[in-house]
Amino acid sequence: MSGVVKIIVGVVEVVVGVVTGQPGLVLNGAFTILAGVQDLSRPHRAQTNADLQSVKANVRGTSESHAIVFGKARVGGVIIGLETSGASNAYLSIALAHSATHAGGCDRIGRIWMDETVIETASITATTTTDTLGQPMQVYSVTAGQFANLVRLYFRRGTSTQGADPILAFLGIGQTTDYARGIAVSHIRLFRDVDDDAAFQKAFQGRIPNITVELYGQRCYDPRLDSTAGGAGSQRANNPSTWAWSDNPAICAATYALMSSDDGGMGVPATELNWFSVAAAANVCDQSNGMGGKLYRVSAALQTTPSTRAENLSMLLDSMAGVFLRIGGQYFIYAGAYRTPSFVIDDSWLAGAPQIVPKNELSKLYNAVRISCPDERGGYTNTEVPAYTNAAFEAQDGGFRIYRDGNFPTCPDVIQAQFLGRLMGQKSRRQMQITLPCNFKGITLDLWETGTVNLAGFDLSGRTFRITQIAWSESGPMLTLSEDALADYGIAGLQALPPPTSPTVSYAKPPAPTGLTGLSIADGVHLSWSVADAYRYDQVQIFRSIATANAYTLRAITYGTAWRDADVAGIIYDYRINLRGPYGELSDYSNVVRVVGKTVQDGADPTEPNTPTLVRNPGFEAGVIGWTSSGGTWTIAADANARTGTWCAAITAGNAARLTNTARVHIGAGDMLIAYAWGKSTAGAAGTLSVRISWRNASDLQIGTAAGNALSASTAYALSRATGVAPSGTAYAVVQIVLSGATAGTWYADDVSAVPTLRSLDELPDGPVYGRIRGAQLNGGNHRLTLPGGGLQLGDARATLALHTGGVRSLFSGMSIDAAYSSASPSVVTLSTSASTLVAGSVSVAYTASSTSISQARGTTATYYLYIDDPTYAGGARPLIATVNRTDMAAADGRIYIGYVSVTVPSTGGGGVPPGNPGGGGGQIP
Repeated sequence: MSGVVKIIVGVVEVVVGVVTGQPGLVLNGAFTILAGVQDLSRPHRAQTNADLQSVKANVRGTSESHAIVFGKARVGGVIIGLETSGASNAYLSIALAHSATHAGGCDRIGRIWMDETVIETASITATTTTDTLGQPMQVYSVTAGQFANLVRLYFRRGTSTQGADPILAFLGIGQTTDYARGIAVSHIRLFRDVDDDAAFQKAFQGRIPNITVELYGQRCYDPRLDSTAGGAGSQRANNPSTWAWSDNPAICAATYALMSSDDGGMGVPATELNWFSVAAAANVCDQSNGMGGKLYRVSAALQTTPSTRAENLSMLLDSMAGVFLRIGGQYFIYAGAYRTPSFVIDDSWLAGAPQIVPKNELSKLYNAVRISCPDERGGYTNTEVPAYTNAAFEAQDGGFRIYRDGNFPTCPDVIQAQFLGRLMGQKSRRQMQITLPCNFKGITLDLWETGTVNLAGFDLSGRTFRITQIAWSESGPMLTLSEDALADYGIAGLQALPPPTSPTVSYAKPPAPTGLTGLSIADGVHLSWSVADAYRYDQVQIFRSIATANAYTLRAITYGTAWRDADVAGIIYDYRINLRGPYGELSDYSNVVRVVGKTVQDGADPTEPNTPTLVRNPGFEAGVIGWTSSGGTWTIAADANARTGTWCAAITAGNAARLTNTARVHIGAGDMLIAYAWGKSTAGAAGTLSVRISWRNASDLQIGTAAGNALSASTAYALSRATGVAPSGTAYAVVQIVLSGATAGTWYADDVSAVPTLRSLDELPDGPVYGRIRGAQLNGGNHRLTLPGGGLQLGDARATLALHTGGVRSLFSGMSIDAAYSSASPSVVTLSTSASTLVAGSVSVAYTASSTSISQARGTTATYYLYIDDPTYAGGARPLIATVNRTDMAAADGRIYIGYVSVTVPSTGGGGVPPGNPGGGGGQIP
């Protein structure tokens, strides 16, 4: 009771959390009551709870309203951006608007959920940084668990100075600056590692998850932390940037009332809020609940439409059984707590006969309460708390238990929900309500004060009542009092629930993997095993120990039925594996397999044992794997110009460029290696292409090369072959494609290979049916080979058989030889042959047309002998060679005589000459 007399002028309004009077709506009049949690039958509660649950979903649309979060709550948001980016679309960016906010912004992010899988804060690394525009930004990187390195969240608090997210703006899905302000926004990136796509697919099951976060919502104004409002601190009511996060319901309710309507709040001026009552209510909320927590906290994600604002305030009050009062031009906030009686009413206060309602109507009677709330420990899922029951009340109701069911959607704690449920149950029996017409003594009282009523004529003595309504009559104030008692607010007997993250169920033990085998292969150790189908995609834990040490350490966690490990040459390893199920359950170990490490060929196929696989990715079908370019940029891609398969290497105007294979062919001095590469170009290209062997020492320094034949520009593929003997000091060889003088056009390369070869028969090992014969022994005649029958030695002229009796050995079919000379001095003689076929018995070899040029002095005559070199009789395109020396026709193995033509060049002018004479393997040479 105050020490001064107050005159009640105007409207007295009350918004309550837990009351015993009749509920109503905020209307003009002498007195109103709104949203009492005692009356759980009101339709708005079910609707509001559904709305609060819906904020956990991600929604899309331009007309979606934003939630507004107080305390901390699990929320999704309005999807304001969705885009992929990066190489192979490895990044998925999702922008969510979580909460509207005032200029001070929301606070931070706690846990993150991918669908219903929670990422705890222990698995999240949080940092505060700035973006590329210098704006503050909180970054939350998932560093442990199944989503490690796959999820990163960039959070913007929604302050008055907040700008658009530059990354989202760059991707074309960012907000405008005006939209970014006043909205707490998360830019969430999902990362797909193209080298470990299995982990991404297992984590997200091949779809975009519904992403929700534990949002620490509005920063709130606390008058207890304002040195200008009777507190101690730097917070100021008119400066939201000084406010701090709080889940104290009194502080949150006062802040919501203070926030402007543009920010989704009530828009009450700061001067109209009684901050001393707010501070007192906040102190009540901070009291201990006897279980290690606070008596009242709030977790609210409220709707921001104007029609829900009064109800939003009621929801905040519900979480502390509180009231919001307006008296004499100021608003007061009180938390649900017992107040020591401050007045005594007796018969001397009466100005008329009181009206007494001793009990509620029968339809409103109950003696037990079942309450649920979104328990923060269980991911804010709706959880039923231990029910309130009272045997004495049941006895009064004929031994029947009558339940009243309810939900506290803004209560994050099962202990707090129990307390509120019990408070409701106790209040259900404090049913007496008195209406007292008072004389002027009544104007000394405040709304929501408690006092003692002693009215002897009505058998009332020493009972405590709370003033819930004050009106005005002709004789003075008209008081409405509801019964109250200290026993209703006790905290003894509240029950803690077991942590929801520790289910009281057991899971089947996975079967142990079977058939573990190990193979020492190129680039490491290849393990394979079998598992039951039901566990095929669960985690496989691989353990390794040095043989006989029996000291196993976890080497890797993988999926599937195979894995490759890098080994160390000469070390013997033991491996064993087991399975880890979805809930952490472990199988027994598999069998142990022992594998010997060995020296391997770098870059070889990791699925094959050590074999002469000397070129990695020889046909370019695996893309850039195994190749590096220098001196120019080679493009490796699917191309219609591929010789085989669908991929090849290409370079445009590369001048001097190399394409080097990363495989190191282990080879020693004196060993021989042959390398091949196919190449071609576009029409009109310049330069030459060839394959080359680069000899390297142990320090990877080039100590020599072996170049293949140079391919001239041609639209048809041709083969370049390099043969070389490794010089002294060689440790290994590297295969390269070399392009020179390519100042125009595009060149293509495909189907590169390399094989070792023997230098002599001395390299053949002795066997049971053969032995090595050295060249000196053959040359000396000791081991000359003989023909069966007559004893003639191989090479003896008498052993040569007449294969074509009375005929010729070979002739060209369709061959013509043409010649022409230019008017230059000296003249340029051009010799050309048509396409033709060399016929030799049962064998026919086709050759394409060819030509060559030679210089000849004016006034001279010359006979030109034409030939090609084709020792393997492969046919096709072969360089045409002209000579005036007849003996050149037989100066090399595999040389084929084409024919001859005589050319007389006069002193002046140019022209042609009669056709030449085709030759052949048995043709005459004049």
